Amino acid sequence: MVSYGLGILWTCVRAYRPMTCWFLDFVGGLEKDSVWLQSALAEKPPNIYSVESVGGAMENIEEVLRKFKLSEEENEGVRLDEEVVAKGFLECKQSLIGKMWGEKLANIGGIKSFANNMWSQVKHPKVVEIGRNLFQFIFDKDKDVEMVLSSSPWIYDGQPLILLRWEAGLEENEKALSRTFIWVQIWNLPLHWVTKEVGRKIGSMFSSVEEMIILQNGGKKGKHMKILVEMDLSIPLPRGTMVNSNSGKKWIEFKYEKCPDFCFGCGLIGHSEKNCNKKGMNMEGEPPFGNWLRANYLRSPTRRNRSGDEFRNRDDVRSQS
Repeated sequence: MVSYGLGILWTCVRAYRPMTCWFLDFVGGLEKDSVWLQSALAEKPPNIYSVESVGGAMENIEEVLRKFKLSEEENEGVRLDEEVVAKGFLECKQSLIGKMWGEKLANIGGIKSFANNMWSQVKHPKVVEIGRNLFQFIFDKDKDVEMVLSSSPWIYDGQPLILLRWEAGLEENEKALSRTFIWVQIWNLPLHWVTKEVGRKIGSMFSSVEEMIILQNGGKKGKHMKILVEMDLSIPLPRGTMVNSNSGKKWIEFKYEKCPDFCFGCGLIGHSEKNCNKKGMNMEGEPPFGNWLRANYLRSPTRRNRSGDEFRNRDDVRSQS
């Protein structure tokens, strides 16, 4: 299986275009069926050696070659055998890549304090700053990684803290690091629409629906449902959706639990109004987005990890800056 997967990468690299000899030599070296590589990859997360990561390396090489001509020594390069990168691979395998989304600048001290206080159920992770608002959290045990992921979403200083399990090249994957999870309350539903089937259909306007809860008692504000969705942070917050049915059209409202800071002018999370060039108003002279998108019911339900263990709700602890 390893030989087959790496063989595909080798074919993709050769078919893309001839590149520098040292890069082809490196990828070719991965094709060898070493005992260490097979055992290490057997426990790795998916896509450690993905076509995307190889493609990213190619783009980097092309950029270098456009800037200047390499000398013979530079072009020959060096070779990294799997034994050389073994230690780094094993360390990264039990780590998370975290990105704070937004215009605010996070500092390493604040992020360390956040991790130690909010993830008190695990041994304090090692935190490494690897870019602007970009961090690596290294844990001693894989179950600690799972606990933190299962307890998402996380908010730091009013901004989403996107956390993903490490894989090769993830820190450069802007698309993967532009999505977060958030609980969405769905309001203004007719009683016969308060079903999981309707919830999945309405939730399809988000990237994905991870969980769904139908509240048995709606209270004085009415019955509603809530869904945990994966949201693309590069687009404005959906304020609701128009639903078409045999009985006509109906506007369905969204409210967001523990909603991060967002711009009232354009609806983008992590964006400030003072830097927004879309300061539009609705027909009543009000901003098109506002605090009315925030749910009054702030507490999100406790989630379970893959083993079925419950974790403490982060809403019981105040976010720290």
